[in-house]
Amino acid sequence: MARRTFPRNDDTLEQPIGVCQDNHDVLRAIEECLRGLVCCAIRAISEADRYNIRGEHISVDTVPLGGEQSLADAVRACGRLPLMKALVLAGSVMGGDIERAVREVRAQGLVVVSLNTAGSVPAAADLVVSDPLQAGVVTVMAVAETARFSLARLKHRSF
Repeated sequence: MARRTFPRNDDTLEQPIGVCQDNHDVLRAIEECLRGLVCCAIRAISEADRYNIRGEHISVDTVPLGGEQSLADAVRACGRLPLMKALVLAGSVMGGDIERAVREVRAQGLVVVSLNTAGSVPAAADLVVSDPLQAGVVTVMAVAETARFSLARLKHRSF
């Protein structure tokens, strides 16, 4: 049963948990986004390790963000990082300013992979993948110098 009252002590950890329990739809959306992010990151990290053993220098970083403006700002910031080669977007609904930011960084040469989500970002991405594990693997293979994989050779943009 959902907690409807909050403790009086503001220092307890129970207060934020109680807030989420009152709105199950928000909690499910957050859980779905985090599950996609974690699955993608785990597989990308293990794939990067395979290539790093062969002499590559691939680093995988994750940043869980919420809100259209903060996510769009983060996407634009990725375009300014000189060593960054690819970006994977895993969210439940992405569009608007995020889509414009994706188009901007793609024009700068950054590879953008998106999970298949609602919104206009998948149409703006280089590749759309339904499985978060596959998104992590494909992205690492796309940036690895020793891989024989190329996004340009793919016949489809969506998997």
